[in-house]
Amino acid sequence: MNPLKALVVKEFKDLLRDPQILLGILLAPILMLGIMGSILSTAFTSVREAVAGRISLAVLDLDGGVYASYLIDMLRSMNASIYTVKSRSISEAILEASSRDLNILLIIPEGFSSNITIGVKARLQVYSVIEGFSLLSTIPSSAIQAYIATYRDILVYSLLGRVAPDIDPSFILNPVSLDEYTVIQGSTVKAPPSIIFQRLFSQSLMLPFSMFMVVIVAMQIAATSMAKEKEGKTLEILLTLPIKRVHILMGKLAGSILIAIIGSVSYLSGFTIYMSSFSLIPQEGLAGLGIPVEYVKIVEIPVQGYIVMGILLILSLIALLSIAIGLSALADDVRSAQSLLGIVFIPLIIPFLFTIFTDVNSLPIALRILVYAIPLSYPILSVNSILSGDYLTPILGIIYLAIFTLSTLYVSAWFFESEKILTAKIRFMKKPRVTE
Repeated sequence: MNPLKALVVKEFKDLLRDPQILLGILLAPILMLGIMGSILSTAFTSVREAVAGRISLAVLDLDGGVYASYLIDMLRSMNASIYTVKSRSISEAILEASSRDLNILLIIPEGFSSNITIGVKARLQVYSVIEGFSLLSTIPSSAIQAYIATYRDILVYSLLGRVAPDIDPSFILNPVSLDEYTVIQGSTVKAPPSIIFQRLFSQSLMLPFSMFMVVIVAMQIAATSMAKEKEGKTLEILLTLPIKRVHILMGKLAGSILIAIIGSVSYLSGFTIYMSSFSLIPQEGLAGLGIPVEYVKIVEIPVQGYIVMGILLILSLIALLSIAIGLSALADDVRSAQSLLGIVFIPLIIPFLFTIFTDVNSLPIALRILVYAIPLSYPILSVNSILSGDYLTPILGIIYLAIFTLSTLYVSAWFFESEKILTAKIRFMKKPRVTE
């Protein structure tokens, strides 16, 4: 077997057998995020079913007028189950409703109908009994608000029809309508920006997140592997074998990348399940909003865009893995290597945060140069650049990353070829011993 291939297989198997990597990086993300997403999905499904289902409530009618009867009849016609309370006081009515497991008490005060008749604003009272703190406990109160809003609209239309029979009530209530358009890449879409953003959400956030997790996971794996070799004194044995030291470096890079891809798929799968539990507008629901589905393709990433992003990710991954392996070789143990790696993670999170909250091109020139100096910035920021049709920035990023990666690999190869890999160390400060 080719020595380099043997080293890659050895590194991959060693990492895969590590319980910390297998459980903490490969299995835990998809299990944890997947379970959370499934729970949230079940909760939201229950909420939708509860809203669409039949609501039960108690009603205390202290008015007895025509508009009170009209309200009760409308609630029944809208599939509401109504229990008429016999008690006349509010406190007794709440107890009576609770005794029948009814959490909503609607009170129609005295004078409700007469106030509407003479043109004075009438009032209703709703008492909600909350027995828990789950999302489902708020559904009945939200549902009754929707019922009352429907009754109010019907009542308004009825009263306006009597006062001004020749005028459309909808015109009086809403004399001005708003048509929102969004211009994207020179194309005009009849849709508000919020709808377009929801369609872009999976690409503008999920892709940068997955890229960020690929790099973080890979660097953790590479640093842990090297630190364990150093801590277990197996690195010295490995370096004495008749194998080129550059092949050792390449084997660790390749093995770490393979495990990182599996770990990133785990993170991304779990994150996808988690995010899918929240209700976003599906593509099939665009027709109901009057948005042609073909307009959505305007903001989709083409095949060449994914190729460019893949090249950027691979280049930045190799460069950062070289840095992680070099830093971990300077540490005495795994804990020290993780501490050194934590310093590197701080600037790496900057481009990911900028992707979420702002546009890098709007930053001051000094801060913009700092962001573009970070290797991970290019694969993450390339998502929005490609979505906007800008391929110049990613191509310049490929050139920069190629130079940066080659330089990093040259330094790492020199470091592995020299004896400094065994002698160079970064010692953390220890507390001085107290002598008596």
